Amino acid sequence: MNLVDFLQKELKKTGLPVAYSHFLDEVEAPFIIFFITGTEHIGDDYQVRKKRYKVTIELFTQNKNMEAEKKLEDIFDGIPVAYETEFLYEIKENLFIASYKIIIDEGVF
Repeated sequence: MNLVDFLQKELKKTGLPVAYSHFLDEVEAPFIIFFITGTEHIGDDYQVRKKRYKVTIELFTQNKNMEAEKKLEDIFDGIPVAYETEFLYEIKENLFIASYKIIIDEGVF
């Protein structure tokens, strides 16, 4: 299973619509979008020993939704991954965004 499929499966446990990068059709909030933002290769002697992926997961809601945030954080704690959270408000769309930056090791999925 690749990382995108793994994360999609895990994030769908929230019961919310989930898409990689964007939805093809318009979706009402709440919903989740995620995307891989980079990789980190750890190794020695010119050989990669471990690969880590940097992923952004964004929860879009019409109001601050701590219940949905908790569902996501419970999923992260169960995988396990390290994560940081940032909260934003998108004025044009009138949406709250809980943006999670996670680092997930290749061996987890």
